[in-house]
Amino acid sequence: MAVITPAQQTEIANLYTALFNRAPDAAGFEFWSQAVANGASPTSLISAFLTSPESVAIYGPSQTAEQFVATFYQTVFGRAPDSAGLKFWSDVLNAAGGVESDAGKAVLVASIVQVVSTPMTTKPEGLSDAQYAETVKDRDAFSKKAVIGLEFAVTLQSNDMDAAKQAFADVVGVPPVTTPTPTSPPTPTTPTPPTTPTIPKTPTIPTAPTTPTTPPASNLSLTTGQDTKTGTAGDDVFDAKQINGLDTLTAGDVLDGGAGIDTLNVSLSSSTGAAATLRNIEIVNLTPVGSNVLLDLGSLTGLQQANIVNIPIDSQVRIENVGAAALSISARDFASFASSKVSFTGSTASTLKLSFDRLAYSLSTPLQLTLEAQASAIDVITESSSVELLKTANSADIREVKVTATSYSSLKLSERDASKVTSITVSGTGSVEFSGRELSALETLVVGDGGVTLKSIGSNALDINTGRGNDTIAVNGASVRTLNVGGGADFITVNGNALASDALINLGSGNDILSVLTGMEDGAEIDGGDGDDTLNLTLISPLSLAPILRNIETVNVSAQVAGAGVDLAGSGARVIQVTGGTFGANVSGVGDATLAVSGLYGAAAVGFDGSAAAVLSLSLKRFGYSGGMINVNLAAAGNGPAATAYAIRADNVYVQLLGEAANLTEVTVRQPAPMQSICPHLMPERSPVWSLPAPGPSTFPARIC
Repeated sequence: MAVITPAQQTEIANLYTALFNRAPDAAGFEFWSQAVANGASPTSLISAFLTSPESVAIYGPSQTAEQFVATFYQTVFGRAPDSAGLKFWSDVLNAAGGVESDAGKAVLVASIVQVVSTPMTTKPEGLSDAQYAETVKDRDAFSKKAVIGLEFAVTLQSNDMDAAKQAFADVVGVPPVTTPTPTSPPTPTTPTPPTTPTIPKTPTIPTAPTTPTTPPASNLSLTTGQDTKTGTAGDDVFDAKQINGLDTLTAGDVLDGGAGIDTLNVSLSSSTGAAATLRNIEIVNLTPVGSNVLLDLGSLTGLQQANIVNIPIDSQVRIENVGAAALSISARDFASFASSKVSFTGSTASTLKLSFDRLAYSLSTPLQLTLEAQASAIDVITESSSVELLKTANSADIREVKVTATSYSSLKLSERDASKVTSITVSGTGSVEFSGRELSALETLVVGDGGVTLKSIGSNALDINTGRGNDTIAVNGASVRTLNVGGGADFITVNGNALASDALINLGSGNDILSVLTGMEDGAEIDGGDGDDTLNLTLISPLSLAPILRNIETVNVSAQVAGAGVDLAGSGARVIQVTGGTFGANVSGVGDATLAVSGLYGAAAVGFDGSAAAVLSLSLKRFGYSGGMINVNLAAAGNGPAATAYAIRADNVYVQLLGEAANLTEVTVRQPAPMQSICPHLMPERSPVWSLPAPGPSTFPARIC
């Protein structure tokens, strides 16, 4: 045990005198004496004192600076301050942070105590004889109180609080301050302090009540031998760093943090578990310094957080018996952790809190984290990390995942958890990628503005809501109930089964791409929202669909069967394209859109209907051949184009155009390059109506070059 000096004892007695106007009780005096001897900081002592019930009873929680100074004068001197002293010390308090600042009040207390505990042997210039006499009397009385206080606490070792308050009054005639009553100020006697008061080189530290509210803390360093260390009631730190390459946390060590929030900082190279006896330590920070490190916390009670700090590359680190603690892993710098593995065992938390900081940067090289945990939910904070979660056989299934991300991170769930998770929530400014596992039980996905990447293949009813980030999401069409992707440039893929008839999709304000690859049922509703949005629609049924579409700027249609069609009325599409494969498609309700056909072959045929454009823009690209023209019917359902002019862009096509506009008077045909080696072949339905700009041919069928 550290030994307190007589000077330190006097300082403590001075502060009991100044702040309580009573002798120190023996228990409180002993507690704070040991705290000072152990190096307790003035700030922690003063903060504890000022928030104590005894201090609040004397000084009150809502005093002004002037009221605090007046009460302090009453406590120290048994009288109200003179006007000069009141103004001076109030200004000092306000300059130091004001009456609401514990640190500011500490500056004031230390300064006044230094002044009043220093004997005045000569009269300062400007001080009257009466003021000088009163000041000498004040300081002499204060000194006598401190001596009596020491005798009461050290010699008598009394804890009688009533006697402690009465001791000063019996000797010097100053009443106790349980309920101080200021009197009218007499002729000023307290000298005006120096213009810039200073705190003594060895600050006098205010004492605290018998039951402190914020006790001091200790820093306790371990050796390479066997250590037995016990903390204080404060927030202690046990330092178990290596010494000359040797571990200081070893079997046989006994560490007890006591009260407070205590921390063990340990550097470890051992793979044997360092089976020390640990009690009442709330935070453990492990810095691995070897390639295979094991720390067993089986004996530890009260653990709140276990942290692996600065994990090295190519290492295996294991912390056993973590209990209900939150867990974290951090690295000094970005690195590839493909061969690094971390394990936490014995987790009993119902919601497991995990934190990852700068762990790898690629989904292909994640840090592997194995959990033995009973949690059904995980709450992850991650920054620039790529982590693969693995589970032991006796771990519980995870149903809920929450992630708060900064910058890009990826999280690969275990195969078992990917089949059980029903809810994922992502917040923060960073994006999170869940790729690597297909989620088969997901029911709710909520994402903030950072963005997310994942694939859900389940058939459970699924609700998705995302923010302004860029999202890449793949879902089973049969499961979608609501899908709102907010802002950002989002890529949404619907596959597995057709989009259900009661599905509601809103693509928000970004430039989004929605690919419906397995068809959709009538009644499904898609709203592109603001932005320039694209719908890639694959038709899988020989029927004509009538989905509810709005605010879709580009629609690309392909078919997997003959006879498939879709009604795009009301979609607002500016470009409609039929593309790819041996099957064309019939598209009605095309409105004012530019029409395009590309990439067809075989017996494919395309139909458009309901064009309302005054000038029909038609793009034809790379389909048909000399022996097999492909039909493009512009009046597939009998509603021919309203256009009086066609603007055709043709590139390597053999096409028979049908269903010409009744009022067509002008056709312009252009190819993408003047020296195109394979020129377009166009065969209009009624060639006499057509007239091509020079130098094009005047007869049809024509090869336009």
